[in-house]
Amino acid sequence: MIIKGEAMLRIVMLLACVLVLGCGEAKIEKECVMNGFGKGTCTFTNLGDAVGGMCGKIKVFNVEHLNHAEIATSATICSGEIEPKSSKDVEFMAAGVRDGCKPPSVDIDYSKSREEIRAMRDQQKSWNDICAFDFDEVDAN
Repeated sequence: MIIKGEAMLRIVMLLACVLVLGCGEAKIEKECVMNGFGKGTCTFTNLGDAVGGMCGKIKVFNVEHLNHAEIATSATICSGEIEPKSSKDVEFMAAGVRDGCKPPSVDIDYSKSREEIRAMRDQQKSWNDICAFDFDEVDAN
Protein backbone atom coordinates (compact mmCIF):
# COMPACT_ATOMS: atom_id res chain seq x y z
CA MET A 1 0.00 0.00 0.00
CA ILE A 2 1.43 3.31 -1.07
CA ILE A 3 0.43 6.46 0.81
CA LYS A 4 0.30 9.58 -1.32
CA GLY A 5 1.79 12.94 -0.30
CA GLU A 6 -1.27 14.64 1.27
CA ALA A 7 -2.37 11.52 3.16
CA MET A 8 1.18 11.00 4.44
CA LEU A 9 1.31 14.61 5.63
CA ARG A 10 -1.96 14.15 7.54
CA ILE A 11 -0.68 10.99 9.21
CA VAL A 12 2.57 12.71 10.22
CA MET A 13 0.66 15.72 11.58
CA LEU A 14 -1.70 13.45 13.55
CA LEU A 15 1.23 11.52 15.07
CA ALA A 16 2.97 14.79 15.94
CA CYS A 17 -0.15 16.06 17.71
CA VAL A 18 -0.51 12.83 19.68
CA LEU A 19 3.14 12.94 20.71
CA VAL A 20 2.99 16.59 21.73
CA LEU A 21 -0.14 16.12 23.82
CA GLY A 22 1.21 12.94 25.38
CA CYS A 23 4.47 14.60 26.40
CA GLY A 24 2.96 17.51 28.28
CA GLU A 25 4.14 18.88 31.58
CA ALA A 26 2.40 19.33 34.91
CA LYS A 27 2.55 22.85 36.35
CA ILE A 28 1.41 22.69 39.98
CA GLU A 29 0.68 25.89 41.87
CA LYS A 30 -0.28 26.02 45.53
CA GLU A 31 -2.12 28.46 47.74
CA CYS A 32 -2.22 27.85 51.48
CA VAL A 33 -4.16 29.46 54.32
CA MET A 34 -3.80 28.81 58.04
CA ASN A 35 -5.48 30.00 61.21
CA GLY A 36 -3.90 30.90 64.56
CA PHE A 37 -4.28 27.33 65.83
CA GLY A 38 -2.11 25.90 63.02
CA LYS A 39 -5.00 24.34 61.10
CA GLY A 40 -4.95 25.07 57.39
CA THR A 41 -5.64 24.05 53.84
CA CYS A 42 -3.49 24.07 50.72
CA THR A 43 -5.20 24.22 47.34
CA PHE A 44 -3.07 22.61 44.63
CA THR A 45 -3.94 23.50 41.03
CA ASN A 46 -2.49 21.85 37.94
CA LEU A 47 -2.20 24.52 35.23
CA GLY A 48 -0.21 22.20 32.97
CA ASP A 49 -1.29 19.66 30.39
CA ALA A 50 -0.11 16.46 32.09
CA VAL A 51 -0.95 14.71 35.37
CA GLY A 52 1.29 15.74 38.27
CA GLY A 53 1.55 16.48 41.96
CA MET A 54 3.53 18.26 44.67
CA CYS A 55 4.63 17.64 48.26
CA GLY A 56 5.85 20.04 50.91
CA LYS A 57 5.85 21.14 54.52
CA ILE A 58 4.41 24.23 56.14
CA LYS A 59 7.07 26.03 58.18
CA VAL A 60 5.90 28.66 60.67
CA PHE A 61 8.35 31.25 61.94
CA ASN A 62 8.31 34.19 64.31
CA VAL A 63 8.90 37.43 62.39
CA GLU A 64 9.48 39.42 65.58
CA HIS A 65 12.69 37.53 66.45
CA LEU A 66 15.84 38.74 64.74
CA ASN A 67 16.64 35.26 63.44
CA HIS A 68 13.00 34.51 62.51
CA ALA A 69 12.94 31.49 64.82
CA GLU A 70 11.00 28.52 63.51
CA ILE A 71 7.95 27.87 65.67
CA ALA A 72 6.32 24.85 64.02
CA THR A 73 6.50 22.54 61.02
CA SER A 74 3.69 20.45 59.59
CA ALA A 75 4.05 16.87 58.52
CA THR A 76 4.69 16.41 54.80
CA ILE A 77 1.56 17.18 52.82
CA CYS A 78 1.09 15.93 49.27
CA SER A 79 -1.45 16.81 46.63
CA GLY A 80 -1.50 13.35 45.12
CA GLU A 81 -1.97 13.07 41.37
CA ILE A 82 -3.88 16.01 39.90
CA GLU A 83 -5.35 15.93 36.42
CA PRO A 84 -4.60 18.87 34.11
CA LYS A 85 -6.76 21.95 34.74
CA SER A 86 -7.94 20.52 38.09
CA SER A 87 -7.51 21.45 41.76
CA LYS A 88 -7.37 19.55 45.03
CA ASP A 89 -7.62 20.77 48.64
CA VAL A 90 -5.44 19.16 51.31
CA GLU A 91 -5.81 19.98 55.02
CA PHE A 92 -2.83 20.20 57.36
CA MET A 93 -1.97 20.90 60.99
CA ALA A 94 1.15 22.69 62.26
CA ALA A 95 1.14 21.99 66.00
CA GLY A 96 2.62 24.67 68.22
CA VAL A 97 1.34 27.70 66.33
CA ARG A 98 -1.13 28.72 69.02
CA ASP A 99 1.51 28.93 71.75
CA GLY A 100 4.43 30.09 69.61
CA CYS A 101 2.49 32.86 67.88
CA LYS A 102 0.32 34.01 70.75
CA PRO A 103 0.14 37.79 70.88
CA PRO A 104 0.69 39.54 74.19
CA SER A 105 -2.55 40.49 75.84
CA VAL A 106 -3.50 44.13 76.14
CA ASP A 107 -5.32 45.12 79.31
CA ILE A 108 -8.40 47.09 78.42
CA ASP A 109 -9.71 49.54 80.95
CA TYR A 110 -13.47 49.52 80.35
CA SER A 111 -13.96 52.58 82.54
CA LYS A 112 -12.48 54.66 79.69
CA SER A 113 -14.41 56.31 76.87
CA ARG A 114 -15.43 54.35 73.77
CA GLU A 115 -12.72 56.05 71.74
CA GLU A 116 -10.04 55.13 74.29
CA ILE A 117 -11.27 51.52 74.43
CA ARG A 118 -11.26 51.35 70.62
CA ALA A 119 -7.67 52.69 70.61
CA MET A 120 -6.63 50.01 73.14
CA ARG A 121 -8.21 47.27 71.02
CA ASP A 122 -6.40 48.59 67.94
CA GLN A 123 -3.11 48.02 69.77
CA GLN A 124 -3.84 44.31 70.11
CA LYS A 125 -1.95 42.08 67.73
CA SER A 126 -3.13 39.03 65.85
CA TRP A 127 -1.14 35.79 65.57
CA ASN A 128 -0.18 36.68 62.00
CA ASP A 129 1.39 39.96 63.16
CA ILE A 130 3.88 37.79 65.05
CA CYS A 131 4.25 34.77 62.79
CA ALA A 132 4.30 33.98 59.10
CA PHE A 133 4.49 30.71 57.19
CA ASP A 134 5.95 29.30 53.99
CA PHE A 135 5.37 26.18 51.95
CA ASP A 136 8.69 24.43 51.44
CA GLU A 137 8.53 21.96 48.58
CA VAL A 138 10.02 18.52 49.32
CA ASP A 139 10.58 15.36 47.30
CA ALA A 140 7.57 13.07 47.17
CA ASN A 141 9.78 10.08 47.99
